[in-house]
Amino acid sequence: MVQLTDILAEVKEKNRNSTTGALDDTKRTRSVNRILEDLQDFADWEFTKRSKTFYFIDGVSEYSLENYVGATCQDNDGATAILDFKNPHDLRPEDGRSLDYKEAKAVRENIRKNKFIKEYGVDNGLLIIGYPKQVSAQLHNCDSLTANGTWAASGDATNLTIDTQTFEEGSGALNFDVSAGTSLILTNSTLTSKDLTSLQNKSHIVMKVYLPTITNFTSIAVRFGSSSTAYWEKTETVPAGNATLKAGWNTFAFRWADATETGSPDVTAIDYMRIVLTYSAATTDTDFRIDDIRIGKEVEMTLDYYSLAMVQDASGDYQLEFNPDSVTLTDTLLGDSTARRAVIQGANYELFEIVGGKSERDRTDSFKIYENTRMNLFKRAGHRVRRPTRVLNFAR
Repeated sequence: MVQLTDILAEVKEKNRNSTTGALDDTKRTRSVNRILEDLQDFADWEFTKRSKTFYFIDGVSEYSLENYVGATCQDNDGATAILDFKNPHDLRPEDGRSLDYKEAKAVRENIRKNKFIKEYGVDNGLLIIGYPKQVSAQLHNCDSLTANGTWAASGDATNLTIDTQTFEEGSGALNFDVSAGTSLILTNSTLTSKDLTSLQNKSHIVMKVYLPTITNFTSIAVRFGSSSTAYWEKTETVPAGNATLKAGWNTFAFRWADATETGSPDVTAIDYMRIVLTYSAATTDTDFRIDDIRIGKEVEMTLDYYSLAMVQDASGDYQLEFNPDSVTLTDTLLGDSTARRAVIQGANYELFEIVGGKSERDRTDSFKIYENTRMNLFKRAGHRVRRPTRVLNFAR
């Protein structure tokens, strides 16, 4: 990699206006950035490849690339985190067998049909994953208040019933209201006992939650264990996969390995659960719902992708481009000497528009030199943009 100070020095050497007049380091840096953008438009680059590891949640198919997977870099200012995902290279679970890359629409359609065939797609900042069901257990189907232990409402939750009209699974959902309250609590201390040893610290508790209002919504917490004094507890503020919170049905997932342990819960006899919805201001509404409370084995996955980041700062953090408004000469360009030559030659061509005084032939020759260096770079480290496999459905 090469520092910005060296790039600007070589650009000055190639351009007659090196110290005074129309050019300064800000304009030179902007010309460098325009070439970085051109390179990103031209191909995917081996030197921009990055990897992120995350957990696939059984029963959850869509994940925010920015907020859950963590595919981010710093913007040019070096301070603002932004999505840096450009194109996927590979997605694989911990067993190492890669998933097939397909159009997001086809993946979603297979998921809708309950066909989970190890595939993935990308759509509008979301990673959509179709993957076989994992080892799981339903902790409560929410079809009855008394069939699997007894549910009770407390705090500011009132009018607890079973809703047989609006539910996500089975034949009903827990339904409750709130009147000028902030803490809605549901408790079941007599669940049918389950031995969850095989899932301890490698699973998520997942539930469907219907929120009639999200104004002032703060969090949802779940306690699970063997009594009201021996339990694990985990709080979430956003839906599973860092999906966007919405009025209506949301899926929340609580990772066991990240839960706080209180007392000495018996993992072989889990029969206690407490769910708390919290609002930051007094709320009045009806028809909150909870349905299909499950626990499922998590799968560690690794996403390899081509990043939009072309620069690293002195701390090693990835950055979209160089910062022309506050030029940091120690920022470095990703790639080898071939990338450096392409960027310098391209920036030199870009600066002709500012400096002037060059013939049209000079400009044409300069652009041809840039095209040649760009192609040499492509041969060394470039990849044509990968397209997802299309699924064709023929009429019968």
